[in-house]
Amino acid sequence: MRSYKEIAKETGTTIADVREAMSLAEKREMPVDHYYDDYDSRISLTFSPADYGRCEVIVKTFWAIADKWGRPGNCGSGRTREEAVINALNNGLRA
Repeated sequence: MRSYKEIAKETGTTIADVREAMSLAEKREMPVDHYYDDYDSRISLTFSPADYGRCEVIVKTFWAIADKWGRPGNCGSGRTREEAVINALNNGLRA
């Protein structure tokens, strides 16, 4: 992980802004349905186009940053905490 100083230099902000954004970052999970075709095994004995499909629920994990007042709109998000902070600071989040 990069230091706060490197992130501040990259985004054109202060170290205090980076520290504030790091404190606002939280890990979130979002379930997503994933459908795929499975033509090798049938689910039921009746013939139907839906018999050959499979569904599984995948949980996607990501980091998100709301503004400092806790409003639900995301200022930034990313796969890692560092990426979410950089996106939020580039989108205008300031301490």
